[in-house]
Parts: sequence; C-alpha cells; structure tokens
Amino acid sequence: MKPNSYKIISDCVENGINGGWNKAHKHTDNPSEDFIKEQIGNYIMNQICEYFKFDEPEIETNTI
Repeated sequence: MKPNSYKIISDCVENGINGGWNKAHKHTDNPSEDFIKEQIGNYIMNQICEYFKFDEPEIETNTI
C-alpha cells in the first residue's frame, strides 16, 4: 500500500485555509490581510505536521 501524498497535502492545504480563515475571523469581522495570511499559514503547517514528520529537530513557526 502506498499513500497518495498529493491527496494528503491537498487536504491539508484545504483544511488549513478553511481553519485559518475561520480563526482569523473568530473575534473580528474585519481582520487585517497580514493576520489572515498568518493564520492560514499556521493552520496549513499544523495540518501538514499532523501527517508528516520532519528530520529537523525543531520546526520553525510563523515563517510566512
């Protein structure tokens, strides 16, 4: 059995976009563009880290 990496990453990106968008709008109706991008980026990376392990000892966050 071989995982479909494209499908897994595609789902991570889609779920990350939706989750980040919702998080950015949780406490305000008009968040800044930068805050929206930050939340979406964080949520995408969190989703990817759920399915993939990286060799580096530490994963940097907020690099977007």
